[in-house]
Amino acid sequence: MGLVISGSAMGSVLYPIMLNNLINGRLGFANGLRVTAGVIGSLLLIACLLMRTRLPPKPHAVSYARVLHNSLRDHAYVCACFGIAAFQVGYFFVIFYFQLDSSLHGLSKEFSFYSLTIFNGGSFVGRFTGGIVASYVGIPNTIIGCSLISSALIFSMIGLHSVASVVLIGISCGYFCGSFIALVPSLISHLTPEISDIGARIGIMFALSSITSLLGTPICGAVLTSHFTWWKPILLAGGIATSGTILLVSMQFILKIRPKTANACSKEIAV
Repeated sequence: MGLVISGSAMGSVLYPIMLNNLINGRLGFANGLRVTAGVIGSLLLIACLLMRTRLPPKPHAVSYARVLHNSLRDHAYVCACFGIAAFQVGYFFVIFYFQLDSSLHGLSKEFSFYSLTIFNGGSFVGRFTGGIVASYVGIPNTIIGCSLISSALIFSMIGLHSVASVVLIGISCGYFCGSFIALVPSLISHLTPEISDIGARIGIMFALSSITSLLGTPICGAVLTSHFTWWKPILLAGGIATSGTILLVSMQFILKIRPKTANACSKEIAV
């Protein structure tokens, strides 16, 4: 899963550089976009031709109403969904405002352009290695640690003022955010008792996360204002991401007490 998701981070590293050189080169804006669209379309066509399903499709579709009803009764899953959704606010704040933050703190325009490349480079490594770490310490523990460290790094953007700080925050935050993003589908799979419900549960989680991803960035922009008071949106985004970490810790707590609760119930039934 991490290997597949790391491809999007690699594209995030190469795509802006390619598009910038094409638009500002001989081709210009229109032809540069046409070439880029051709490259993306060709790669997607190759991917579609190479993909194969591991299992044949089921004759009967999964009932989303049933999955949703069962999911709402799963408190660990609910905490995970809201925790992931809250984390997305902080994640997309960095994606959209990291370059602007660096350019408005005296860094050159050329270097500020590559700040997102630095972030996505760290994200590529994090997505690639996150699964390896999770195989030793567990998926819930890894994703909680990544969320906690990423939240702290979002707060650290208040001190961004030099090339060194941009590189350090970009690589570190990119790595832990990338590991978090790579492990999200695996976490939902880990929380799903029936394998046939994994797709529906992942879809429900992404539907909820899409709302916070859509609303979080413009809200942070409104808090930033035209005066660029950076500490306000940084505290807002970091605080919401931290609340997501708290929800994920609650998820882990519920998972820990489940076996004890199940054992207690079985003993009562036996008596």
